[in-house]
Amino acid sequence: GKRFLEKSPANSLRTRFLQSIYPDAAFVIIFRNGFAVSEGIRRKRLFDPERPHLAGLPTTIAEAAEQWKNTNRILLDDRPHLTHHMALRYEDLVTKPAPTIGAVLRFCGCDPAKCAIPQFHRDLNNQQIARLFPFEKDVIESVASDMLHALEY
Repeated sequence: GKRFLEKSPANSLRTRFLQSIYPDAAFVIIFRNGFAVSEGIRRKRLFDPERPHLAGLPTTIAEAAEQWKNTNRILLDDRPHLTHHMALRYEDLVTKPAPTIGAVLRFCGCDPAKCAIPQFHRDLNNQQIARLFPFEKDVIESVASDMLHALEY
């Protein structure tokens, strides 16, 4: 059989809808550090060559943290309703790609031996978190502390 991989962040909010259309869908949920994600959301809203339509759309660090928190809340709430899903951490994906991607491939019914496993050059979390001022980290913590702790960040 064939598998279609789609990773648009917006579809994180549509898993139950997508399952209703594609009942045999396999969902791979990737959780990532809320501090790094919040920094990335805010930075990419200023300018992202891959998303020029968002250029100049002001987003505060609090709004970015709220978006991260709400998206993860929906994912966690939807998980019990998904018939075929697995979750992993971005940090495992980039630091241990072979076993992590191997597990994803097996979960999707693919043979890891027949697939190329990419190597990641770096874990971007530290770089992104380093761009945050201490007061911005405090804002993220105040907005998203419950989710940061639920996901052990």
